[in-house]
Amino acid sequence: MLHMPLKPELGGARVQLELAQQWQAQGHQIETFDFNQAFPEPSPQIYPLAATLMRPAFAQQARTFVRAQGHRFDVIDAHQGNLPFRKQTLGFNGLLVARSVGLHAFYALFNRHYAVEQPLKTRFLQKLLNWRDRHESQRCWRSYQTSDLLNLPNPDEKAYLDRHLQTQAKSHVFPFGLSPERSTQLAQAMANPEMRRSPPTVVFIGTWSLRKGARDWPQIITTIRRQRPETQFLLLGTGVAPAIVYRDLQTEDCPATGIEVIPQYKSEELPQLLTNATVGVFPTYVEGFGFGILEKLAAGIPTVSYAAGGPKTLLQGFNPACLVPIGQPQVLAQQILKILHLPPADYTQLCHQAQTVAQRFNWKTIAAQTLDTYQAALARLR
Repeated sequence: MLHMPLKPELGGARVQLELAQQWQAQGHQIETFDFNQAFPEPSPQIYPLAATLMRPAFAQQARTFVRAQGHRFDVIDAHQGNLPFRKQTLGFNGLLVARSVGLHAFYALFNRHYAVEQPLKTRFLQKLLNWRDRHESQRCWRSYQTSDLLNLPNPDEKAYLDRHLQTQAKSHVFPFGLSPERSTQLAQAMANPEMRRSPPTVVFIGTWSLRKGARDWPQIITTIRRQRPETQFLLLGTGVAPAIVYRDLQTEDCPATGIEVIPQYKSEELPQLLTNATVGVFPTYVEGFGFGILEKLAAGIPTVSYAAGGPKTLLQGFNPACLVPIGQPQVLAQQILKILHLPPADYTQLCHQAQTVAQRFNWKTIAAQTLDTYQAALARLR
């Protein structure tokens, strides 16, 4: 159950879709209820703005659906805030799971502490979203309290909810993963690691936003090019036109040359896009997990990130030095430079180590562990 369209291109939806595929392969029956089912009439073009502002209405539609159909299900796996109701009012006797793909409280904290003054034309929108966030926080907290089990993507989220809601008995951490087919596809990007180093290319996968470090990029690029002026930059899946990225990057010390921006790409195109990438970077301030990091590791690309919750889950087992303090772009750039300066044999070894770490995060294993936990919790309820 999810308040956005269940499409694999959307990170929040991708998790539940890929888990569902694993469970279906084991013979389990899966049904979905998403934004498009709750609101079948609106044009698809209204998403994401309408979807994000219509979450209260989605919760009411979800409640109506569960009251009518809930008796057919053993487990309802709902995104945080989607079902902020007591099970008695839902008429549901199975296992109710509240899932986070990025804890709402952390995102709200970021918005309060790091958001900058917006241009006049966006101030109204920002106020509207702030109003949405305040009410969404209430729904999320309620869903944590009324659920039987919490499914969280990293230990930082578990520690936070355990501390504030005493949820130790029902909170569980399950990271995200890749299917064997996807891992094999990405591994093809590492045919010859040494060829990636001339010229060196730094790659980023993610939306272009303050939360993912858009404001830090000029300093990252400038610091790297002071030592390695030939370095190229590849920004994938930004979700905004290249002109917007170049406008944000253009400073006296950071000309927008040697920077390629690809706003969107098809999933099957990613391995080829990563073929010439030398080092990955992910300057995110808040992140539930970080598919972009995992995909780069699977392609054998050493990656440096701010030490947010999700990236820590991925990179602590790879190389702790690749985790740098949040909000320190110069430190991030220096760590990238260390990798660019590695001798060829050491760089190749690091690439293979990245792939080894990525193999630990596979959907087949994660889906089995998640289902075991769900079945045990369901047995206790019954």
